[in-house]
Parts: sequence; structure tokens; C-alpha cells
Amino acid sequence: MDVQNVITQYRATEDNDLKYMALKEELSSVDVCENLQNYVDQLLIPVLTEETNAEIVNLVSLQVFPHAVEVCLSNNKSGPWFDDIVVEPLIQHMASARATIAIQTLKTVSRKISENRVRLGTRPQLIQDFLQKCDDTVLSVEALCYLIQCYYDIHHGIPPVVIDQILTLARSGSQGDTTRLLIRESLSRANLEAILHVGTQLNLQELESASECWWRLAPIGVELFHSQLLPALSNHESRPSALHILLHFQPFYTVKRLDDKTLLGPDNEKLLLQSLKESDQELSRAALEAPDNTHTEEADSDSDSDPAQTAYLAELPSDEEIEFENEAEGTTEPSPQETSIRGICQEIMAKLNANKVLSPSSSSRKPLPPILSELSKREDEDLSSLSRLQTALETLSQLASTRPTPDLPWSQICQDLVLPRIVLEKTFVQKLKAGNLTQSIDEGATLRASAQSTLQQLLPLIDFKTICMTLEYELKHGIQDKDPGVRQLAAELVHSLLAAHYSEIVGLQWQWYANLLREEDFRDLAAQELRNNLREDYPAVG
Repeated sequence: MDVQNVITQYRATEDNDLKYMALKEELSSVDVCENLQNYVDQLLIPVLTEETNAEIVNLVSLQVFPHAVEVCLSNNKSGPWFDDIVVEPLIQHMASARATIAIQTLKTVSRKISENRVRLGTRPQLIQDFLQKCDDTVLSVEALCYLIQCYYDIHHGIPPVVIDQILTLARSGSQGDTTRLLIRESLSRANLEAILHVGTQLNLQELESASECWWRLAPIGVELFHSQLLPALSNHESRPSALHILLHFQPFYTVKRLDDKTLLGPDNEKLLLQSLKESDQELSRAALEAPDNTHTEEADSDSDSDPAQTAYLAELPSDEEIEFENEAEGTTEPSPQETSIRGICQEIMAKLNANKVLSPSSSSRKPLPPILSELSKREDEDLSSLSRLQTALETLSQLASTRPTPDLPWSQICQDLVLPRIVLEKTFVQKLKAGNLTQSIDEGATLRASAQSTLQQLLPLIDFKTICMTLEYELKHGIQDKDPGVRQLAAELVHSLLAAHYSEIVGLQWQWYANLLREEDFRDLAAQELRNNLREDYPAVG
């Protein structure tokens, strides 16, 4: 069955069963892609806007239309078909009497796209058109959540004007899970200008919704700390939200950056710790001062007792004759919510204190085990040193993969011993002369390859600062190595590193990372191609 036959069958009958059967006919994927315009204009949109049978309307809205979109996506249909044929007509019909059906269909078709994690839309102006026509119902908010995933990503971020419209919509409706999801999805896709713009506008509840995407809020992290979080911690009602946000913002005060400081910095960490101590003390006092409801209820019940009951009770044994099973009965117990909030408060304080303990030694150099001292660079290294160095690297690699003891300073080992070994060393380049010709033989390529393999083993063991240093070494040396095998290992390591740490890097070192990706070297086409791929797969925030 082809598209035109289905259209003809549907129009030729008034019988709802026959209409339903026609719409359920299986169509060729190629035919749907090639004739999507006719399929939508002559059948799907008319059903949604004119059909009186609710079952048939829902069939098209919930199944047939989304399936057609999925078929076109799977078959890589070219052109702006999603904008022109699907989204724009549905938005236009939001002004009709069947606005709810149009919004429901927009939700189902955009969900199909978002499930495949692709940014298919090319006309983000359509999002503003939707915002101008939609209401603040849950259905509209759900549809918008999926639509923004189709039109925006980290390459094409949501601009300030659209963020403002989204926040206005979110604030006008019910503050449920769907609204919180909309705020999180929007801010996670906002461009840098929008993030900087929205910093002073977010209220505490909106910030709590967005805080799971902490890395997107990093450029305004310190500002939010002073304008929102510190004041909220001192207020009993807002304290739970502030603590939940701080829990999501852990990297801001626990992860050391390239300058050996956290994003918040030591002065702000002291302020935070002091505020948390005061909050903890207040929570502790509140728990101790809580009224004893059990005793109050008993006292109230005594006042209502009748004389006969009082006489009976007088004949019972005295308190001294009764052996209580639970002597602690009646002591004040904090509510589960207060216990949870205080637990979060103490957890954050513990992390801050642990960071303070580690800070003094972060810049010191611990003595390395003798087995690894062979990797230290020496002035007298020559070709005969390669065997010794190779053995030391293999030992380190095995140690990291089979027995990664926490007692070893893995980050220091990586910085001092392994990273320098991925750099081309002229000492290990042998030059052979034959008459007027000189041939260079790179004897150190095997050692550099071993260093790359060892780095892969070390990635789970090193701190964030060393992760950044490793990325910089690889982009400046590894991917530009003259040996194809070493270059391939370096490229694989870069992808492994960014796959695991991309959020941390763009959240804590976004400017440094942007500058690193911006560097060009057109003399090395292979390295330049890798950089271009990284800009596409792991772009800088901007």
C-alpha cells in the first residue's frame, strides 16, 4: 500500500471502521519519506482538524503521525522537513478549536526525535511561535520540553530572550515535576549569554530544579553562592532547598582546578563552612527543643478522666513497682525531614573539612617507590636507557591495573613520570649517515606508545587537575606525534578522557578548555581533523 492509496481509501468512505483500517495500513518507508508532504497535508492534518471520531483522531495523533516522523528520521530524510512539514503546520493549528490535539501531536512527534538524541530542527524561531500560542497546562509544558530538545543543544544554545519566555511560562503554571523538568532541560541547553543573563533572575526553587546540571551553572556559581545560597542557609524555610543545591554543587567546593583552588575558592569555602556550622547548631537546638507530644497528650487525657476511673487507677501499683521496658520512652526525636536535612548539612561539612585537610599537602611531593624511580628523567639518558624505561612503564601499568593501592600518589606519578614520556625525545632518535644522506630512526616510539597505554590505566586513579594536564599534553604532543601508532593511541585516550570528564571540564575549566580547542596547526592535517571532531563531539561552552 502506498500513501496516495491510503489517502484515497480514507476519503472514499464515511465508515469509521474502514477509515481506521486505512490509517493502520502498513506503508513503504521509502514512500512515506518521498511523499511526506502529501501524507501530512492531505491526510494527517485534516484528520486532526476535521475528523469527528475521537478514536481515529487519537490514532493519528498518538501513533500514525509519530510513526511517520520516526520513519523519516530512520531513513535520513534530507531537508528541513521536520520544521516545514511537521512542526510549523501543527503550531499554526494551535490557534484553532482543536489546539489541545495539535499540542498533543507536537508532544508525540518531538518525543520521537528527542529519544534519538538528535537536534533535527533548524528553525528555532518556531519555539518562540509555540511559546506565544501555548498555555501553561501540563500538556503544553511537556510538549515544550521535547521540542527544545529537537531545536537546541550545546552547539546551538537557547538565547536569553527564549529563556525569559520559558521561565515566564514555568512561573505561571503549577510547580510540578513537569515544570521542574522544563527548567532543567532549558538551562542545560542555554548558551553562555543566557546563563549569565539569567543568574540574578532564578529563584531558589528554579535553581534547585536546574542544579543537577551544575556544570552549566558554573559561570555564575560564585554569584549564586552569594546572592542565593548563603542567605537561604540562614532561613529555616529555605534551608532544605539550599542544602540540596549545595549537594549538587559539590564540584564547586571539592574539586581542585589547575590553579590548585576550587571554583568557590578558600575564602568562600570558609564562609560556607561557617554558615553550615550555624545551620547544624540551629537544627540540633530545634531537635532538642521540640515539644514532647506524647506527654502532652497524656496530660490532656488525664484532665478528661472520670472519678470512677481515677479511683481505679489509685489502686494500681505505684511507679516504683512497675518495671519499664523502655526507659528512654518520651525523649524528643527529631522529625525524619529534620534528620535528613541535618544529615545533608553534615555531609557537606565533612567534604569541606576533608578538602581542608588535603589542601596543605596538595602541592608537596611525596617520595616515590624505588621501583618507579627509573622513570625519572636523567641527563645521561641514551638509547641504552630505553629497555630500563620500558620495563618501568610496564611495571607501573600492571600496578595501576591490578593493584591500584590508594597509598601511591597516582596524580603525582602521572604528572612527573608518565606525561613527560609521551613527548618526543631527541635523545632516542638515531641518525644514520650513508654518504650525503642522513636517515633518522625514532627508537623512542615504542616507549611513547607504552606511556600512552599506561595513561589509559591511570585515568581512573588521577585527580581533576591531572586530567586537565593530560588532555593538554595529548593535544599538544600526543595527537601530533610523528608515529601513526602513537598518534592513534593518543586519539583514543583523548576520547576516553572526554567521555568520562567532559562535564567536569566544561563546568570547572570552561575558558581554559575553549582556548585549548581554539588552537590550530594546519601543518598537521591529522591532528587538525581530530581537533575539528572534538569541537563537534565535545564543544566548548559559548
